[in-house]
Amino acid sequence: MSESDQLFARFGKTCGAGEVLFREGDAGDRMYVIQSGAVRISKTVKGEEKTLAILGPGEFFGEMAILNAKPRTATAIVE
Repeated sequence: MSESDQLFARFGKTCGAGEVLFREGDAGDRMYVIQSGAVRISKTVKGEEKTLAILGPGEFFGEMAILNAKPRTATAIVE
């Protein structure tokens, strides 16, 4: 079993399309690493939701809220 598989077995979570991982303004208590699939990162600008990025396998996100001890600056939704 690869190191990545071992980490996923211990800490991983399987998510379905449309699942909101966190919303802009939420407290940040964890970061994420994508093993498979995609996550859309978006932000509300002048009342409209704008996509900032679509992230895929091997990419990580959510670390800024932890490092800065501030609320989430964007929303993350499973594609």
